[in-house]
Amino acid sequence: RVRYASPPPKDLRPEPTAARAEVPEVCEHLHLPLQAGSDRVLAAMHRGYTAGRYLDRLAAARAAMPDLAVTTDIIVGFPGETDDDFERTLAVVAGAGYDSAYTFIYSPRPGTEAAARVDDFVPAEVSAERFERLRVVVERSALARHRARLGEVEDVLVEGPSRRDPTMTTGRSEHNKLVHFPAPDPLRAGTYARVRVTEAAPHHLKGDLLEVVAPARRRVRGVDELLERRVIEVGQLEELDVRGVAKRQLDERGDGHHHHRQQQSGAHETETGHPQRITRKAFALCQ
Repeated sequence: RVRYASPPPKDLRPEPTAARAEVPEVCEHLHLPLQAGSDRVLAAMHRGYTAGRYLDRLAAARAAMPDLAVTTDIIVGFPGETDDDFERTLAVVAGAGYDSAYTFIYSPRPGTEAAARVDDFVPAEVSAERFERLRVVVERSALARHRARLGEVEDVLVEGPSRRDPTMTTGRSEHNKLVHFPAPDPLRAGTYARVRVTEAAPHHLKGDLLEVVAPARRRVRGVDELLERRVIEVGQLEELDVRGVAKRQLDERGDGHHHHRQQQSGAHETETGHPQRITRKAFALCQ
């Protein structure tokens, strides 16, 4: 399976959209960073698109792939963000109907243009209140999207036992949804299984195992440690030709180190989306 992740909205053109719809190996999931729903804030972030253009690109992607799952990144409390700006973000988020979102409260990054706008910083208590309101809107649409999958049979790539409940097996559907299900025997990471969805929550699905479609294949020695690092960045393919990617990374970097850190508690005005990871779990599918 191929997962195309985090294209900048301004670069989401008809050609790659059509290609994703025509190639069956491409997962029906798109991570399309919004960051803000206010044109004024987007301009201050130097994003290169407006909220209207973003929604047009999103509509085109969903028209090409009607069952497309969409996730996004959103920042609240960007310097100068007004109540009206935030209300516009809420309106876009509600209209987009995301399957999930990575949400952040702005934190200044030294050396950036926004960090110098100290007089425009949004008070922490205001950012926190906006963050909570945003969370409610995101989770409402996520739950609705997940409930729509009740009764559906999902092809799940197993990641292993659930960290919270080891009696449950966890995996990802082609829509990048976390799926928990009981299995009579332990399933190795990289196993493909078919699961019928029986329960829906804002952040995951639960279901019953119907069958194991393909067992995990053996991992290749020498690449395993590299795959614990982030070797694929924004806009690249997450699950395609992992061996080739790993070899190129080793050839280019020598030690295989990847120095980009994922932003956990904030983002800055030129953020283009969260980095993707390939781990041992995801690597098993390519063996």
